[in-house]
Amino acid sequence: MEIAMKNCMSCERSASCILGRLPETELREISKRVKSLYYVRGQVIWQEGVYRPGCFILCQGRALLTVRKSGEAKRRILKFLQTGDLIPCVNASHNGERIYNDFVVQVEAETPALVYYLPASSFRSFVMRHPSVATKVIERLSVVARELLHEIWISSYCDVRARVARVLMELQGAAQFERQPLLRQVIADLVGVNRKVTNKALYNLMEEKIIAIQDHKIEVLDERRLRELQV
Repeated sequence: MEIAMKNCMSCERSASCILGRLPETELREISKRVKSLYYVRGQVIWQEGVYRPGCFILCQGRALLTVRKSGEAKRRILKFLQTGDLIPCVNASHNGERIYNDFVVQVEAETPALVYYLPASSFRSFVMRHPSVATKVIERLSVVARELLHEIWISSYCDVRARVARVLMELQGAAQFERQPLLRQVIADLVGVNRKVTNKALYNLMEEKIIAIQDHKIEVLDERRLRELQV
């Protein structure tokens, strides 16, 4: 699959990708093994409990790592995924048994997305010949694990105002990179509380002229004060 190899070589985020900076010959080799998977906005890329061993890399578009209670539409966004990211297939189970039976962890496409899937057998043989790739995978998954533990700590010990400030700071940087507006529903999904509680915190920040809200979009006016409020 020559297109895969060309995309990897020209990708601006190749430095953060597990395949980044591999020699052209190696990219050409692995491109023959990957499968291109296309997803529309909102489609589930991976879901806990659906067995599909292998390596998933987000090559175009954006995706979300989310958790939601079984049977409910409300979700909690745990992580944003961008082009070049390894898709973390987080498994909330131990010794084959689910730890949280009432919750479902999944990765869903935020925009139309292209994912390169490398089956487990092909991935194992490839990393055995390229230890640097295995090291990158371990590093990426370690970062995800630390981030998820940090999210648990914040949800347990920090008030909504501080959590909203932190999310706004993080989203502002992501929005500037992706040129996307900061939407209130996304804020609520990230903070992990209902939209009514989130809106109250947002309006308090607006009254203090730290942010502005117009046409359902959020703009940061005073970055210094917002940074002081965050966790």
